[in-house]
Amino acid sequence: MDYKILFVDLVVSYYDRHSIYYITSVLDRLGITSHYIQSRNISEISKAIKDNNINVIMYSSFTNMLLNYSHLDQEIKKRHPKIFSIIGGPGLTQRKDRELLVQNNSQINAICIGEGEKAITNFFSSDLSFKKNIIKPYQLDPIISEGYYEYVDIDTLDFPNREVVYRNNPLLEQMPSKQFMGSRGCPYRCTYCHNHTINEIFKDCGKTIRLKSVDYLIEEVLDVKKRYPLTSVVFQDDIFFFNKKWSYEFAEKWAQKVNLPWSCNIRADYITEDLIAAMKHSNCSAVSWSIESGNEFLRSIVLKRKMKDETIIQCAQWLNKYDILHRTGNIVGIPGETIEEMHETLKINIQCRPYIANAHIFIPFQGLELTKYALQNNHITEEQLVNIPETYFTESILNFTPEQKTDIRKMMLLFPILSAFPTLYLKRYIFDYLMDLNDSILSLANKIFVGYRTSKLFKVKTTPLQTIKMVYRYFIYGL
Repeated sequence: MDYKILFVDLVVSYYDRHSIYYITSVLDRLGITSHYIQSRNISEISKAIKDNNINVIMYSSFTNMLLNYSHLDQEIKKRHPKIFSIIGGPGLTQRKDRELLVQNNSQINAICIGEGEKAITNFFSSDLSFKKNIIKPYQLDPIISEGYYEYVDIDTLDFPNREVVYRNNPLLEQMPSKQFMGSRGCPYRCTYCHNHTINEIFKDCGKTIRLKSVDYLIEEVLDVKKRYPLTSVVFQDDIFFFNKKWSYEFAEKWAQKVNLPWSCNIRADYITEDLIAAMKHSNCSAVSWSIESGNEFLRSIVLKRKMKDETIIQCAQWLNKYDILHRTGNIVGIPGETIEEMHETLKINIQCRPYIANAHIFIPFQGLELTKYALQNNHITEEQLVNIPETYFTESILNFTPEQKTDIRKMMLLFPILSAFPTLYLKRYIFDYLMDLNDSILSLANKIFVGYRTSKLFKVKTTPLQTIKMVYRYFIYGL
């Protein structure tokens, strides 16, 4: 059969679409034509289907967008009943999320669980034969005797194909800062992250951590640089430096062959001063890292990030010493967290002096250890888990009081500003005044401050027209 595929993307943002890039490369190998549309407008999507004779639609989703894609698929099939649809992404790894699709009478025809390269290759090579990672929605689980496909050797893959997305998203194509992945997997068991459940489900599929070779990664970046505007690079791996030997090799070769400003994600208890010095020498301009909570009990026991305050502060001191801008990640609205414990998180961020200190409200995704903890301790009910927010910036759905929910959201909005300008927090009357401000004023202040500093952090230099388009997307979609 002559397959013509349309990737439908409901999330409007200016972040690279790694999953689509990789799957497109696999489809290219099979000689299958792919198209892409980023839209929530059913008429636009329907037109793309007709114009390109599409017979297969593909979606990639997180948990909080699953029902959006399911509802969209129902609308598409009212107009195009013969369309075959398949959905993948992190959300579908959890059985509870697959049950959600069934409970909502989803018409999506197939689910891809876990990595897609081998699964999609065999699925289309065998005329849509369900096997291993590819299941029918009502089936819920793969056939145990079949197991899952082994993890792919990412060094053997073709470079991710960005063209199918960039062709239909000129703003993303012209962005001077682009994102890359140098590895897959994370060995840590943070309770608020899906990685611990993913590692358990696919424990027999190969190594948890897989690194691209330094030469492969550099060639991939240089290939993108030849094709598209590129003045700075962001590596989006959960943690960029897992292997010290690889890390020093990367720093040396990057400085020699690329030397563009770059940034990545690090972990405080793995980094050393020598490595930070090597990063600086190779033109590392910024890093992102997580503190998550300033309370050691919450951080080490509830979140399972077993690191001391001293380790966190030392990491920040090294980054500041070598003039590497850094952005911290933090969680507010942790199950059982008090307002006082939230203030501890702000205080340690003030000590660390990051360029941006972001705070996100905890979302209890299905399958997370922290969600199970919340259920066991009556911080949420199973019924409440159906209405997961689309973003981390809305109100907490845990069983806090209305006043606590208001304080949590306002603290989240003020967090980066208070961390950058501690006087606003330390002078109590100013802090109380800010906390009394209208939510819409705080939200606007947060977006302006974080948006501006994020562009500086990642050295994003855009034309006036690009800036206007980016600002529009940022304020409309918050992405």
